[in-house]
Amino acid sequence: MVPPGGRAAVNGLPLSAGLHVLSHKDEIRLNDGSAIHFSVEVLPQPRPYLGPAAKCGRCHTALEPGCPVVHCSCGVAYHHGSPSCFEYGKQPLCVACRRPTRMDGSGLWRPEEEA
Repeated sequence: MVPPGGRAAVNGLPLSAGLHVLSHKDEIRLNDGSAIHFSVEVLPQPRPYLGPAAKCGRCHTALEPGCPVVHCSCGVAYHHGSPSCFEYGKQPLCVACRRPTRMDGSGLWRPEEEA
């Protein structure tokens, strides 16, 4: 929402009604020329597994209810522990989407990567 009299643009288009529903990777440019970006991604973090019967994306063993897992942003679940299937290997990648699977946020989208 933009206050009355305020100006902003989303992806280069001015907001005519002062309201816009944001989508992943939208650029919001403010009146002063500054820009911010919107993303729906969240940092991966361990959570108890609550889903239906499934297997770990890396080791292919069953994910038991309540066991700690980490989900890639594409949805694939990995065991988390010592060792963590999510972060296993020197440069771990998701088996489905090939994004980096590290808990340091390196798999998240960054606007500068598309510039």
